[in-house]
Amino acid sequence: TIDLVSVLTQPGTLMIGNLLVALAVIAPTFTILVSAAPALRAAIGLDQKIAMYLITGIGLVLAITRFDLYLLEWLSVIAALLPPIVVPLVYESISRRRGRQKHTVPILSWLPGSVFSAILTLIGQPYAPIVG
Repeated sequence: TIDLVSVLTQPGTLMIGNLLVALAVIAPTFTILVSAAPALRAAIGLDQKIAMYLITGIGLVLAITRFDLYLLEWLSVIAALLPPIVVPLVYESISRRRGRQKHTVPILSWLPGSVFSAILTLIGQPYAPIVG
């Protein structure tokens, strides 16, 4: 099978799956701690150590409540909305690099595809991002 989750849940592969998840989580965790704590210090004047504890606590609560599972459908819709806008933006970017006049990308050049793709995603069609 090409499904990574199916492969990792087979007997004898649980430790590998846990290791991959741990590796995938470590870097973003440190990034959040290093960037969010100074941001809280600058925004509301919190001591950096207290800000790190606060961010860690928020992250722990989100992890325990499995907040990520609530985002899956939302992220699927976002993934369906974005591809239709990429083509006009890439075209405009190439035009500007060639020295042509700047234009605003009209909303009607990408909105119908995005809406159609989002509707297909919401009704469970797996190819929705490609169709949009």
